Amino acid sequence: MSQFLNIGEKAKFEVKYPFDKIYDFNKYYVISSIRNIKEMIVSGEEVFETIYKKAGLTENDFLEDINNNQTIITLVSEEDEFIVIPNSYIVSANVTVGVEYQGTALIFNLGALPVEKSLASLINDIKQYIYDTVGIDPTAELMRTSDKFSIDLEKHKSYEAARKAGITNNKSFRQNYMESLNKIKKLNNIIKVLEEFIKNTNGIYPTFNRDEDNLVKSNFFTIEDYQTIPSMIFSARVRNKSFPL
Repeated sequence: MSQFLNIGEKAKFEVKYPFDKIYDFNKYYVISSIRNIKEMIVSGEEVFETIYKKAGLTENDFLEDINNNQTIITLVSEEDEFIVIPNSYIVSANVTVGVEYQGTALIFNLGALPVEKSLASLINDIKQYIYDTVGIDPTAELMRTSDKFSIDLEKHKSYEAARKAGITNNKSFRQNYMESLNKIKKLNNIIKVLEEFIKNTNGIYPTFNRDEDNLVKSNFFTIEDYQTIPSMIFSARVRNKSFPL
């Protein structure tokens, strides 16, 4: 083929026998790679066995392409179908100039859930994630895929326990991410309080007092938060006793 091809181009191809009988070329393919046949042979690849012989071609066909310094083209369809074909068997390529668009929707089948279970928060989270990922604010609609039916209370409790256990035991990347953000926010608040305290007290340690619930607290943050601060820097005074955190 005399037409110059580029990696990444999308086209409909007209090809010679036997490739026109082996593959469906009535659709678009993207050029994934273009490789020199001699370089492939030098690298140890079985070019004749995997491409020519597989398509029913002879060693003479193979040697002719080597002598003509042909290239091997890899094509990929929208369905991820891969075709490897010598350039000498491509007659023409009708390269697309524009970009094809198609209406797209994502559908998630959640199975059967309690009718009273609200999915509003989940829908909003998914919409936000799609916007952050694709840059499109999608429309969302909750659809029921079956008629209502009842199950006994014990089965319901069992299903709910399994579902909640799945949330706890199989945390998604997003769930871990959100928990990390909350932890960072909490620690940043502690840092701000400590910075302000040091600024106003010249580094004198805060004194903790028991509240009416008999829990040790300060005026700034809880003792649990305070214990996240390195022990070498701060200590707490509780009931006139000082001990490292």
